[in-house]
Amino acid sequence: MNRSKKITIIVCICLVCTCTFILGILRGDQGSMPFGELHTENIVQVKTAFVQPDGEQYVLDRKEVGTLADYLRKVRINSERHEPAIDGGFIGMFFLEMKDGSSVMVSASWNYFTYGADVFNADLYEVDGEMTKPISDMYFELLDEHGSEDEKDFLMKWDSR
Repeated sequence: MNRSKKITIIVCICLVCTCTFILGILRGDQGSMPFGELHTENIVQVKTAFVQPDGEQYVLDRKEVGTLADYLRKVRINSERHEPAIDGGFIGMFFLEMKDGSSVMVSASWNYFTYGADVFNADLYEVDGEMTKPISDMYFELLDEHGSEDEKDFLMKWDSR
């Protein structure tokens, strides 16, 4: 192989590496969307508790389940979070029972998302350049509509939105 062919191959390899690096920077860390394929019909029931998870629970109607599913499909997880989740906002907790018999607890507030026992940094306010309401806002809307005055008073003491 002559010298000009070697130089051409090296230049091509460098160009491919540079383009891949630049594309990676421009694309950024896209994260994962654990509920990206969630369909409302796969959810049997969703419950939430306004004061205590083991206390009285509110069962969401089908429209509310659809709204929650829409929110969950937009959640983009970036990385696992190792420090405590509670850092200034109240967490809205939802307990999903799925058609396949599994169940999962999800909650979200500020820029973190809890999925089962794991806590993640997540994009909850802006997804693909589009502003979205976080799941915790839905939780407070449900509280306003279905919670008792005692539950509202208790939770508003802890809310720092």
